[in-house]
Amino acid sequence: MFIGQLVVLSTGDEVIYTPWFPRSADNVILTYEEIENGTNVTPTVTVFTKRAEEAGAEPGSSIGTFAQLSTTGIFQASVTNVSDLVRMKMSFTSGAKGGVYRYRFMNPVWYATAKV
Repeated sequence: MFIGQLVVLSTGDEVIYTPWFPRSADNVILTYEEIENGTNVTPTVTVFTKRAEEAGAEPGSSIGTFAQLSTTGIFQASVTNVSDLVRMKMSFTSGAKGGVYRYRFMNPVWYATAKV
């Protein structure tokens, strides 16, 4: 059994959207782990949000991007003012066809804004 999702770039570039999922609070910390990067694939992961009544599968509004933490294979995005639904757009770029990238998302950490 393999852990995580495997992406094999068929053209050197690939775009994947995660399914929409409901928010649990106003703010969220999203994290994913890079498990394998076989051929120098460059990932760019963007967070999108939209209201539940908005129709269609369009990306919604971009509200954040992931950044690598230190020199680890851990990437994180802290996002505030999340609407009803959240999803990620994963863009992969490689210089060659057949690039391999394996990753896994961790459980989101939801939190509310403190009222003073």
